[in-house]
Amino acid sequence: MIQGTISRLANQSASVKRWYMVAWAALIAFALSGNQPAQGQPAWLLAALPLALGLTAGTIDGLYLWQERRFRTLYDYARRQDTTGFSMKLRPMNGSDTPLRSLLSWSVLPFYLPLMGLHVVVVAA
Repeated sequence: MIQGTISRLANQSASVKRWYMVAWAALIAFALSGNQPAQGQPAWLLAALPLALGLTAGTIDGLYLWQERRFRTLYDYARRQDTTGFSMKLRPMNGSDTPLRSLLSWSVLPFYLPLMGLHVVVVAA
């Protein structure tokens, strides 16, 4: 049961990255098409939208990673027990893994930050 939950969390994390890449590519294509924002729309909106999208997707992805790590800790705990328990209650972690640490991990920050930066460069050019 725990392994299934870990797999679902990992799949959801990958799904967030896929959806972000599709939305990012669409926004880059729009920015490169030369279309100007509609009359009355601020030009900075074209740069702010992907940043907001990147921050939101990165936060969701980081939280999935944090939960996945918590379930891995639970799996490790259950693996070492002599009796089989069916509790999926997450135990408090040792403090070394926090949601913020997951947001800044190598699989989240280096994925979203360069794409958001590249979009700002494209829009500014």
